[in-house]
Amino acid sequence: RQYPCASSAMLKKILVLILIAFANVAATASELILEHTAIEKTLKRDVFNAKGGRYHLVDPTTCAYSYLESPQVSISGGRLKIKSHFISQVASQIGGECVGTSDEFDVIVSGRPVYRNDKLVMDDVRLDDATNEVWRPLIEIFIKSAGPRVLEINLKEAIQRMFKDASTPYEVIIDKIVVSKLLAE
Repeated sequence: RQYPCASSAMLKKILVLILIAFANVAATASELILEHTAIEKTLKRDVFNAKGGRYHLVDPTTCAYSYLESPQVSISGGRLKIKSHFISQVASQIGGECVGTSDEFDVIVSGRPVYRNDKLVMDDVRLDDATNEVWRPLIEIFIKSAGPRVLEINLKEAIQRMFKDASTPYEVIIDKIVVSKLLAE
């Protein structure tokens, strides 16, 4: 069918404008799903990054240290849960030997994920489980002081890194992220 008032060049221009309009709309609104495995990978890379995949709670010495290792992330009840293995030795060097006590057990720390200042962070951080209750007061003190800073994922940088690492032929530039809803399910 031919339309006498519209040339094919004009129709092509209109089609290009429509495609540009749809491309701009698609690029401005996207749903982002962060799986627990992505958060776990980020924790291992950015937090548990000391020798042996450790996160030191205090500066280690020959005879005294406390650290977490082997983080496992899960999500339930609106909370992000991080299970890790706690290892500690409290000792002094006497006659060339470390004399004191050591212990190791699993702990589960959880927090409510929130988006703040371009970062995914945890609020309401707490110790949910420690298989050795003797250490609970000391671990809770650490959690109150350092726990909220343990998980800070800059989403803008993480998304740009993800596309760069994926060897795509596209360059992804993110000007701004607006989070309207954040679910932990």
